[in-house]
Amino acid sequence: MKYLDEKKLKRDPRVRSYKTKTGDKFYRVSFKRTIVGKATPFEKQGFRTGHEASHWADAALHQAMLRHGKETNLTVAEYYEQWFNSNVAADNWSPDTIKTYGDKFRLYILPRFGDYKLTDINKIDFQNYINEMQQVERPNGYHGYSSRTLRIIKNYFGLLLDDAVDSELIPANRIRRTKIKDNIGVRNVDISLEKYNAAIDAAERILSPIELASFYLALFGLRHAEILGMKPKAIEQNSIHIEHTRTMAAPKGKDSTKTVASTREVPITLKMHNILMLAIQAAKTIYLENDKEFTNDSYIIVNQQGRPLNYTGLNYFFDKVSAEIDFHIFPHLMRHAFATFASRVAKDPKDVANILGHTDIKMTQKYDNGTDQGKREVIDMMDRLAK
Repeated sequence: MKYLDEKKLKRDPRVRSYKTKTGDKFYRVSFKRTIVGKATPFEKQGFRTGHEASHWADAALHQAMLRHGKETNLTVAEYYEQWFNSNVAADNWSPDTIKTYGDKFRLYILPRFGDYKLTDINKIDFQNYINEMQQVERPNGYHGYSSRTLRIIKNYFGLLLDDAVDSELIPANRIRRTKIKDNIGVRNVDISLEKYNAAIDAAERILSPIELASFYLALFGLRHAEILGMKPKAIEQNSIHIEHTRTMAAPKGKDSTKTVASTREVPITLKMHNILMLAIQAAKTIYLENDKEFTNDSYIIVNQQGRPLNYTGLNYFFDKVSAEIDFHIFPHLMRHAFATFASRVAKDPKDVANILGHTDIKMTQKYDNGTDQGKREVIDMMDRLAK
């Protein structure tokens, strides 16, 4: 067949555009790949856009490689690369999901099982691996990875194996019934009122304006990404508007929060407002020193080079306070502390949930760890009732 005005796309040489006799523009795929020593052609025409043609080319090659894998028995690493790239190309995952999947496989799954043949994956080996992960010694006094992390590892690996089952490369997902104990490696999120106040005193004494603003934003229940995404335009006299966030997968920021409920107004005190104003002034000075423009849309939580801070940098502020009070604190601990102490005084638990950005009040109740003082008050109250 003769294609009129045919042109090869620069961004994807496998795809060519062409025109019909009526002047309509279409796209076609035409390329070859050597699979099992044999040149295999891939051809199809009639696509309305180049993107559709490229997507078909990726999917067709993926399926051909899977058929090849069925003959030669792909390793987990080989299948993961095809599975991962196929989902990314098909736009099935968000940027955060792409990073999360990539990190979990790179750190926990591929180092141990990457060289395994898909057909060799079995429950015994994976259960042994999970058992090891439940006992491994980790920094900051942790003993074992958390039950949540281990379930994520199992679920992500299971998704890959389920896909291999659907592709008829293996008969079953053999790790499905792997057992994971509850409450393993749980991070301590309990803090007494005494330690809480000691942390505030130390923070106000040793932290810089930007560092102190980060600390207080955590005290008011904000998440990592919400603190890192704070901008001057979000701050009012009596409240801050939570909408813009910065995550590890979106370091340049995004105008969306974790959930719909996470987009919210959080009331602040005059003291908090003054702390944020000092942080803005400090950030503005840093921007100017680095020949950068500071606007109402600039990030407040930055380093001395005027670059937005990352997760590690934020944790470092809290490590400085930890060293002062000889007690390990971190941003999420202070979020839990807010839920615990606020729940003691709130007339309506939903108000606390709204400040934290929780869709379900049950999540807020999980964050409320209770306190020794609270337990004593309950006993005292019951004792008074008994009299």
